[in-house]
Amino acid sequence: MKKRCDELMSNNKIIYPRKINSYTIMMIIGSIFWSMATISFVITLREKNYDFEECFILVILITLTLLAFVYCIRAIYMIFSNNIFIEYNSEEVKISKVFRRKIIKISDIKEIKDKSMYKNPFTYIQIVLKDKKDRKRKNVVFLPRIWFLEEDLRKIITFIVKNNKEIDHYTDLCQLIRRV
Repeated sequence: MKKRCDELMSNNKIIYPRKINSYTIMMIIGSIFWSMATISFVITLREKNYDFEECFILVILITLTLLAFVYCIRAIYMIFSNNIFIEYNSEEVKISKVFRRKIIKISDIKEIKDKSMYKNPFTYIQIVLKDKKDRKRKNVVFLPRIWFLEEDLRKIITFIVKNNKEIDHYTDLCQLIRRV
């Protein structure tokens, strides 16, 4: 309750992702698949006496399937508990994703692109930041388009363009605003 009151009192605008989308459905199906795969590998490991190499490979497979299962469960939890969001005001944009939270100053944004990643079924909005020598992080932030509504993404992009006049590739950005 206090968190919600603080949000209403501040000038920050917060956008939460859609609860049910193809990403969430894929994560639910993925969590079921990876849990079954983990269980089947554990049962296989317990049934017979394997030599060291086979046992080592099965333990690696169990570890990988368990990690994939944990990622799927965490992504579902983060979406349904509103821990994934975009918060923006006139100075900065905060992007909270499944494992990372980025704070970007609007004046540091160099360009915004609409990209489809190679070997990835989801499209992303790519926010490219200006180069700084003291920066120890990546200069690109990827924002999955599948999480948010098109109107919300359009609001964020137009807000960033209005508050930062130095964004390159404005024609690409106009097409992105129309498509979003």
